[in-house]
Amino acid sequence: MEKNTKDSRSPSFVSPFDEVPVEILENILSFYPDGVIKGRRGTVHLGVISSVCKKWQAVATNIPEFWACFEVTISPAFSYPSPPILNMWLERSGFAPLSFSLTMKNFNYQISSLLGNLPELLCDLLLREVHRWRNVAFTFPEVDPDNSLFPPNLEAPFLKSLEVYCHSSWSTIPARDILWLSSLASNAPSLQRFTAHGAEQFRDLPVPWERLTHLYLQQSISEQDARDILERSPCLFSCNLIDTGVRLGGQSSLFSSPEMITCNSEELGVCTRGDLGRFFSVLDAPNIKSLEVVFVNCSATWDISMLPKFLSGSRASEITNLSIRNCLLSNEQLLTCLRSVSLSLTDLNILSDNLSAREYIKVENVDETVLRALTHNSDSSSVLCPRLRNITFERCLSESDDGILSDMVESRWKKKTIQELRSVTVVFRYHTHPVDAVRLRKMITEGLGGEVRFGPPQIFRHL
Repeated sequence: MEKNTKDSRSPSFVSPFDEVPVEILENILSFYPDGVIKGRRGTVHLGVISSVCKKWQAVATNIPEFWACFEVTISPAFSYPSPPILNMWLERSGFAPLSFSLTMKNFNYQISSLLGNLPELLCDLLLREVHRWRNVAFTFPEVDPDNSLFPPNLEAPFLKSLEVYCHSSWSTIPARDILWLSSLASNAPSLQRFTAHGAEQFRDLPVPWERLTHLYLQQSISEQDARDILERSPCLFSCNLIDTGVRLGGQSSLFSSPEMITCNSEELGVCTRGDLGRFFSVLDAPNIKSLEVVFVNCSATWDISMLPKFLSGSRASEITNLSIRNCLLSNEQLLTCLRSVSLSLTDLNILSDNLSAREYIKVENVDETVLRALTHNSDSSSVLCPRLRNITFERCLSESDDGILSDMVESRWKKKTIQELRSVTVVFRYHTHPVDAVRLRKMITEGLGGEVRFGPPQIFRHL
């Protein structure tokens, strides 16, 4: 009794980490080379461990990678970090390669003067370490600041990733900043990744297209732009074209030329506000492994029959990841797509989050026919997509087929004759599948990955 009373009065709880040697703790945290932990509740900079205790502060101080990944925000309303703090981060980062973003926002001519020389101080600190830049992102404000961020003669020998963002698709980068961006792009022999978001002048940057392995363009581009970019980028591994075929001032005819477009990328993502029928009719993608197709606003008038025809071609028979969002495929067209990639497909995502403000359109192409085709039976040789591991269905299920979805999932889970399902994520449009919801949640509690939830469709206006 006395022992229990004494134990209950223990002054503090002793964490198991208190007994871990510093060397082992450093090795554990070194598995996060970018100095960032990504969890369910967001992203946490590993520098916060310096505030846990003195021991962890010593660990954080002695690991340069923790301080080599950061964000810099310059704004009349709020700026962070201050020059002394940024200087401390850079000193603690030692010789580690730097990954950072520099964001300038909320500028206007009346209050930008309140910043004084803060932008120059912060940029000077970054400029001193230009030889360590590896992954950098620059976001330009809607209203230009008074001075250029950097001098027009930048050289970054170890730069691998360059990202350029503008306030909107109609924003432009100041000419004085184009000078140093051009210098940075042309004097970066290791550059392999390029992102342009709303930056009309990306065509003016001397990007080494022939060396790029990853390309992300969220900018209205014409047919000729797309052809030129893909032809000049033979080493692409991942390519994402957003707003393809849409020019400022209205929609254009997409890929009207009969000449084939060759895309050597293994990962291809295309997002458009227009019709993609012509795109797939002239696309040659010999190395494609992952395909994502997104319509910003679906329309019943668009011709999407070319997508099943493209997937039926021999060049698309090795696709392992297929993602279709807001695509008005019929159930027969969807089955044609799945049969074309059946032997290789491991990840299937069919999503609908779009109801046009002009026309009420529901995308419900996953019906009983599709689900029964995916259901495993005793004859494993005839099952559709036998290697399927991950499934996501969002607001695309027919309302009257309660129970069939969970039958399909159960038939493919814990089966040794085909690839076992790892995760199933389902978002029902309304509370129309109570049986499926109960059975799927039970399987998830028993070890199946994924989640089940209800989510009304999102309504978007035409951009």
